[in-house]
Amino acid sequence: MLSTNLQPGDHLFVFPLDFEIVVDISSKTVQLWRGTREKGYFFKEYQALEVRLPPGMKHPPRP
Repeated sequence: MLSTNLQPGDHLFVFPLDFEIVVDISSKTVQLWRGTREKGYFFKEYQALEVRLPPGMKHPPRP
């Protein structure tokens, strides 16, 4: 069955590969931008189910 949701183990193939991926740890979101945020447009946003950083690594503060 086809689904519009990404599931663990799924593969995402995007063509053409002119996307910027933005991972926001504090809001647990993954955004896809066609082109770049400065010269493109918002395409899709996903909620991250879980965020795991390596031990001792802290996420950068928000600008």
